[in-house]
This record gives sequence, structure tokens and C-alpha cells, in this order.
Amino acid sequence: MGLIEIEQNNHEQAKKWLDHAEKDFAGYTAENFVHLKVYAAIRMMGYKTDKEMANKEKCNKQTYHTMA
Repeated sequence: MGLIEIEQNNHEQAKKWLDHAEKDFAGYTAENFVHLKVYAAIRMMGYKTDKEMANKEKCNKQTYHTMA
């Protein structure tokens, strides 16, 4: 559903459906594939993923500590 919403330029609805798919589609053999598709679609719309934000925060902390 999220990918269909992207095609129709309903990015807010798409994000909602993609987040739902990511959280509720766990414990299946295709789980990694689904998560990969979800993250790719979210990034394509210009949203930041939680992992990307965590990596940036980690880099910023390391840079701060090396400068201090």
C-alpha cells in the first residue's frame, strides 16, 4: 500500500503504511527483503531513517570528542 501511495504522491500516507509494514512484518523469511524495500522507499521520499539519524549522531559525538 505504501508504494502505491508513493506513486500517487501521497507521501504522508505512504510513510504511514511503510512504517506499519516495517514494524509489523517481523519473524518471516522475507523480513529482510521487506525492510530493505521499506527503507529504500522512505529514503526515496526524502525522509530520514532512524538508523541514518543514529549514525549521524554517533559521528557528531565522535567528532566532538576528538576536537575537545
